[in-house]
Amino acid sequence: MNEFVKNLTAKKKIFLRKLIIFYFFYVLLEGALRKWVLPNLATEIILVRDFLVIFIIMQGFTNKLYNFNSYLEKSALIWTVLVLFWIVLQHAFIDIPAGVSFIGFRCWVLYIWFSVLIFRIFNNFNEMNQFIDKIIYSLIPISLLVLVQHYLPPEHLINKQTGTGYIFTIANDIVRVTGTFSFTFGQVQYMAFITPFFLYFILERNKQISLFIKIILSFSFLTCVFVSGARGTILYVSFMIFFALCFNKTNKSFITSSLILLPLVLICFFVFERAIDATLLRFAVSGDASSSIMRLINTFLPDMSTWRDYSTLGRGIGFAANMSRIYLGEDFRISEHESDSIIVEGGILGVIFLFIKILIATKCVSSAIKIYQNFYTALPLYLSIYFFIQILINPITKQITTHAFTFLSLGLLLVALNHYSKEKNNNYL
Repeated sequence: MNEFVKNLTAKKKIFLRKLIIFYFFYVLLEGALRKWVLPNLATEIILVRDFLVIFIIMQGFTNKLYNFNSYLEKSALIWTVLVLFWIVLQHAFIDIPAGVSFIGFRCWVLYIWFSVLIFRIFNNFNEMNQFIDKIIYSLIPISLLVLVQHYLPPEHLINKQTGTGYIFTIANDIVRVTGTFSFTFGQVQYMAFITPFFLYFILERNKQISLFIKIILSFSFLTCVFVSGARGTILYVSFMIFFALCFNKTNKSFITSSLILLPLVLICFFVFERAIDATLLRFAVSGDASSSIMRLINTFLPDMSTWRDYSTLGRGIGFAANMSRIYLGEDFRISEHESDSIIVEGGILGVIFLFIKILIATKCVSSAIKIYQNFYTALPLYLSIYFFIQILINPITKQITTHAFTFLSLGLLLVALNHYSKEKNNNYL
């Protein structure tokens, strides 16, 4: 009987892992559906993804895949109860639409359970490698699409985006590419998410990968970077590549891959001269280094105006989410910074949430550093750096694509940290 239950559980985990892969590709393609295929069903397309996540979570509960003896599930449960209590308290004293609170619960709580379940259904690092193998090849079609978008005029149908109509331009009718996403920021988030896996796959993956595949994937990745027109993407990828070259283990595969990657970067400087000139102009127009540093600091720390308008209860969890404009009106605006958003939404609970996120992000980086020191493997470090940036800088409770990729990465980061915590009985989690 026990063997039957184990086999049933194993089959269920395989099924759920396939759904996680489907979830990734749905996030990748839902923007394309919204802007090219079903523009009048934009909200419904987003809801399909949420129903998929709810179905996956319910499968986790009904099949007892969660482990409530673990501090992960206990912490998630405590946070769920606390947020629900706060939402009820807000409704007792604040006039806020129930739909906004549902969106807030989705952004603050629901996907945490999704991340924990990802951690539970990937039994080992090999299964995570299979997931990486499947998603990394998405770079090839995405690079072809953004290349086409780059050379097409801004008013072309391929360069359409939802909401504002047509795409942003960098300079001289050169567009900021959106890829399959409904807005330029979606492509930025895709590149941020895929970069840790790309560096691991190319530089460190033990599996034998042909030279041809490495060249194709590397060129696809660099194409996405060079034609992005996004300063954040260029700075982030440059930092991650520099970090990888400086701190990765120096085995034969790494040296070979580095010798492939560096010449390709130089080739791209010549091939994409038009894109580089436009991006340099964007850097110049966007202001000096000191103003850029101040903007970066402001993304970490709440703005002074947030504290001036501070309310102990907040204005309602979900109030700052872009999806809440359905209930609050299209003219509704609030700071794009994550720290401001959650404090405006949750008041004192938002402040607590901010400190929790800082602690989680710091703990993940600290654990990944210990793993690197003991095992000379950099994937947990790549992922933890990405997650640190996402959870502290980017608007994860506000913007749906950021939210989707961040919580997917959290589940995979937990898998990576747990794999090495089992080695030598070290506790990295």
